[in-house]
Amino acid sequence: MCITLLILLAVMTWTVKDKNTVTPSDAIPNGVVAEYSCTYQKGTVRAGDEAVLTLTRLGGRTVNGIDIYLHSNSSAGAGEIKVTANGKTEATLSGTYKSWTGAYSTSSQKVTVLNKAVQNVQELSVKVRGTANSLHIEKYVITYEDLPPLTVTLMQGEDLYATLTESSRGEGVLLPALADTEDWHFLGWSEQHFWSVYTKPEIYYPIAYFPVRDITLWAVYGYRPGNDLSYVTDLQSGEYLYVNSHNMTALSGVPSGGKMAYAAANPMDEEQYYTFTFASPDTAYITHSATRTPIGYSGTSLVAQPSPWLVSQNGEEVSFYTFVGKKTYILWLNVLSQTGGGSEYYAGLQETRDFTGTPMRLMRPAAFAEAYTCHPETGLDVKDVSAPTDTPPYILRLGNYELRIHDGKKELRL
Repeated sequence: MCITLLILLAVMTWTVKDKNTVTPSDAIPNGVVAEYSCTYQKGTVRAGDEAVLTLTRLGGRTVNGIDIYLHSNSSAGAGEIKVTANGKTEATLSGTYKSWTGAYSTSSQKVTVLNKAVQNVQELSVKVRGTANSLHIEKYVITYEDLPPLTVTLMQGEDLYATLTESSRGEGVLLPALADTEDWHFLGWSEQHFWSVYTKPEIYYPIAYFPVRDITLWAVYGYRPGNDLSYVTDLQSGEYLYVNSHNMTALSGVPSGGKMAYAAANPMDEEQYYTFTFASPDTAYITHSATRTPIGYSGTSLVAQPSPWLVSQNGEEVSFYTFVGKKTYILWLNVLSQTGGGSEYYAGLQETRDFTGTPMRLMRPAAFAEAYTCHPETGLDVKDVSAPTDTPPYILRLGNYELRIHDGKKELRL
């Protein structure tokens, strides 16, 4: 008995709009991001010019074919085309337009540059370089096999917390934030399961997470007794997090492409630590503490240069802003941008007219964790132990281990 497996192929089409933009003409997979650039204009490449289309967050799909619709001059036009997937060259095509289509033409014709299946594609690039004037790109047509959505299983200690499944492949899931316990602060999620470690593990913070396979993540907690995480009301130069108290997000990282990132507020995440230097009560400079990168602005873009930020304060409410022309722009954490047929949120400058009731705050960083665990339910037992010394030792029990602290010395015992 012969069983035939029917594979349904899907198509996404990207049409050149201008020298920096392509627009989708078909439904595109959720999460896919397109970037396009041409060194000359729109889709035209002369000898020595180059046009590059890059697709990212393809989610491991199989790409089955790539066609480019383009035309030449009436009697000339040549170039080289290279397709790379995940950084590996998968197809090349070079020659004259006539050798590709049979004749030079000022009307667009289909040129096939990839006609094989390339599996598990996360990033795809199509580069067209002109070698003789001129080639004119109209659109890219990419055939692919869609894949089932992926599932992320979330564990909180020994208990199943939740199972999250993408709506469609590559869309990702939103990781939740969990509540703290008395002594343990929730940090994020880890692909590794452990009882206790004393070096900070790799952590995924509660924000969009894009799995590349079905996977289990464990909640990670840091031991931090007695931290005061209240908001700052007395503005003094120092290290703080810049947070939105309504949705508990915080500025994160350094400027890139005129924007910055934000993430779930985590007073133990060093990427969210900034040094605020107050030159006066109403003027401050901001520096990313870990990298010593200044956080400034150029027009309405965030850039890595020192810039004087104006300060607005009303009790806990603390906002940083500047003027661009005659308009006021606040440093905001969830600016909405419409790009490439989709939308995204980022940290940047947002036009505003009123600071009344702003949710922006400054929060002190937490003390560094002494230990990390996926099992806060085991507790942390701290008690005095009788000993014939003036200073009794302490025992910190973490899973199957004991951390003994005596006269400033630490000893780990199984």
